[in-house]
Amino acid sequence: KPKAIFLENVKNLQSHNGKKTYSTIMDSLAKPMKNLEYIVADKVIDASKWVPQHRERIFFVCLKKKKNIKKEINSDFIKEKIFPENPSTDKRDLSEILDDNCSAKYTLRDGTWNALKKHKAKHLKKGNGFGYGKINPPFKGKTTRTLSARYYKDGAEILIGNGEKTNPRRLTPLECLRLQGFPEKLESYFNGNITQPVSDNQAYKQFGNAVAVPLIFDIAKNIKRYFY
Repeated sequence: KPKAIFLENVKNLQSHNGKKTYSTIMDSLAKPMKNLEYIVADKVIDASKWVPQHRERIFFVCLKKKKNIKKEINSDFIKEKIFPENPSTDKRDLSEILDDNCSAKYTLRDGTWNALKKHKAKHLKKGNGFGYGKINPPFKGKTTRTLSARYYKDGAEILIGNGEKTNPRRLTPLECLRLQGFPEKLESYFNGNITQPVSDNQAYKQFGNAVAVPLIFDIAKNIKRYFY
């Protein structure tokens, strides 16, 4: 019987399988919780206020009523008091995250780059918006697409422009760590100071499956403020 339950998933969970998946989750949370006096609420939040990355995720928070909490607590209370509207700390700018000098191995090879361009052109003709996402300098104030677990394949969703005469590059694992807002004290694992604990591909998968840390921190901090 924990005081709080905190869940996160992709935004499309709301519409998956004709909204049946979402309904099943809410029913599963609400029905058992009723006897334990839990209040359940969910909200889709874009982490772009916390990190320079568009990352819409759905968050579920279940809070157990306590005697010292007002009786009229409901899901609106969670949405107003627990889910933050703005970050508690300053957001790190994309220009601060990117490395000026990174290994040439992160630059896309001609075959990969040409394939991505053909793929995008093909969908543009069909009126679709599918394709790679490329950001060109200057980088200050800009926001990337969502970093996903498939990033290791070709880096298509977030490519960094190096000028029209050269192919763009993908983010380095260190830049992915920063983009997700992990603490600076963890950078030594990916900046060459110590041996990198996993391969680049594995790092991309892990960071793509991770969360925007500053946003998670703010939600958890609000839970602690009211219920611990």
